[in-house]
Amino acid sequence: MAPLFMASVFDAERVDWLEAVGVRRYKVASRSVRDEPLLARLAQTGKPLLVSLGMWNGDGFPAIPGAAAVEYLYCVSEYPTPLDHLHLAQCDFSRYAGLSDHSVGLTASMAALAMGARIVEKHFTLDTSMYGPDHEGSMAPGELERLVQFRNELRICLK
Repeated sequence: MAPLFMASVFDAERVDWLEAVGVRRYKVASRSVRDEPLLARLAQTGKPLLVSLGMWNGDGFPAIPGAAAVEYLYCVSEYPTPLDHLHLAQCDFSRYAGLSDHSVGLTASMAALAMGARIVEKHFTLDTSMYGPDHEGSMAPGELERLVQFRNELRICLK
């Protein structure tokens, strides 16, 4: 599958910016899962939405009226997320499309793929030792290559 350019946006006004550059799918960050004006504007685009549920504590999945297509990601909103806080054994990847992974390394992403996740969303950085809250739990170029190789080999094993 070819890479799909998508982006998170944090207010309705910025959606127009991303529409101008041709975003084909929108990622709704955990912190935005209850932002009704933003969700309504994203639904208006007619583009598919990928919604991270790290800060969702409601019953079931949040409804996004008017959205063309919505898929949900299992997520723990902790940066970085310790592996023992993920509780992936309790995650049903027949309900969730995948994992929004903020853990260090690739173990959680690989486990999710092996458990049936179709999507892994993980921040990307050029150097995990850079300053900032997201770099440590992000993946660097070599890790992205390893994750793609793992996914491809997993598909072969599971045929």
